[in-house]
Amino acid sequence: DTSKITVIVPKLYQPSSNLEIPRIAFIDVYDRWANWNADADEDGIVVEPRVRDATGGSVYSFDIPDGIPLTIEAKLFKDNDRDDRPDQPPIYTGTFKGTSNDFLKSDLSLARIPKEQIRVDRTRDREYGILEVSMTTPKQGTFSARETFVTLWK
Repeated sequence: DTSKITVIVPKLYQPSSNLEIPRIAFIDVYDRWANWNADADEDGIVVEPRVRDATGGSVYSFDIPDGIPLTIEAKLFKDNDRDDRPDQPPIYTGTFKGTSNDFLKSDLSLARIPKEQIRVDRTRDREYGILEVSMTTPKQGTFSARETFVTLWK
């Protein structure tokens, strides 16, 4: 067969270096209780930053280069007066260092808050709190997000 096929490929955005996340405008954060060891109990809260473009659309993990160094900072607060403002001081603070593979491309982000480190009193504290997360990239700076309905215990 001598017929020709023409394939049209749209121009894809390529980051100027492999240390940049394409189209990043802001992040939001997803949190969930998860089990990350061999027993049957949930071990704590997994913090998953989600990259968004200027329209609020997702920047999917397959569009993000491998190996971008990232730092994730997480602060977890009580919100006992239910005003969507964090009660001070935080009940947990943590810094996680890794790469885009560890936080944005993994099935289970390495930013994890162990349940043993969440300081709450179940008899006095409200079950829901506030999570503030920042993600720092080497070339694009720091992006922050807040989740105001985080389950503090299971």
